[in-house]
Amino acid sequence: MVLILHYWLAQADYGHCFWPENTLVKQIKRNLLSILLLSGLMAGSFAACEVGDKTATPGAVDAGGGGVQTDAPPAAVAKWGSVTDGVAGIKSELHYISKSEMYAIINDRVRMWDGSAWQDVSIDAPGIANAMHFVSSSEIYAVVGNRIDMWNGTVWTRMTEDEAGIAPQLKADFHFVSAVEMYAVVNGTSIRKWEGELGNGGAWIDHTELTTDLKPAIDFKSPGEIYAVIGLKVCKWSGALGAGGAWVDLTTDQIGLAPALQAVSDTEFYAVIDQKVCKYNGTMWMDLTEDMTGLKPAFHYTSDDDITAVADIAISSWAIP
Repeated sequence: MVLILHYWLAQADYGHCFWPENTLVKQIKRNLLSILLLSGLMAGSFAACEVGDKTATPGAVDAGGGGVQTDAPPAAVAKWGSVTDGVAGIKSELHYISKSEMYAIINDRVRMWDGSAWQDVSIDAPGIANAMHFVSSSEIYAVVGNRIDMWNGTVWTRMTEDEAGIAPQLKADFHFVSAVEMYAVVNGTSIRKWEGELGNGGAWIDHTELTTDLKPAIDFKSPGEIYAVIGLKVCKWSGALGAGGAWVDLTTDQIGLAPALQAVSDTEFYAVIDQKVCKYNGTMWMDLTEDMTGLKPAFHYTSDDDITAVADIAISSWAIP
């Protein structure tokens, strides 16, 4: 059809058409030229679609309007990767500020990862356990032997009386409120409170009722709201001792639950289970990470795609590369 129209117009232009050149014929020629131009534009549009994307339909353009829509690249996924150099003697304790400022207990002293290397923060404290509270680089509290000491930037200073059972073989845990108010897991049976000043009437007193298999893993919100791992469950201390306070189960038994806990509420908390960091959503445990060989019960949760933990002899991060 298009070829016929081309031929007719050519004949008319050269004076070979048998129709007289009048107003009607001129109008017909103009209409035919319009048809030819429109046919060419449509052919070009379909050709562009065919060349750009064999599966695209005409008019399917990208969000920027610059071309034919194509399949989006696959979304990036998180994975484990080392953040620090490996160092022998790193313990199951981590104070996280950022990827370029993290504090750990390594052998008998506190050290800091500065983003490129490990730096000493304290001198040795023989008998230091894997439990500390960081206020600043010149004010760090830690379990040393059977008591809590403070690093003041120059020396370690004793802050409490000895309390047998405050540092079990595997891991210790305590919560710092102030130099005259600290809470510690003792003997795997209760949380005790240090109240007062050493040498000035300070003493350890019972804070919770006795239980069995209380792990050194507590997340302290207030004296009447403490989350803890007991056996294979996450539990909560509610209330005050002698005034109706009691331990309440928040989960059922979970095999592999380790002594490391970060709580948000009664229905949201994070823990190490076997070799993974997991989340409890109020109903069930969900894996947040893949297995990490050598994962220790010491981690910091920022988001589902940003978790930092001690693993083997280094600190690693679960993140999107």
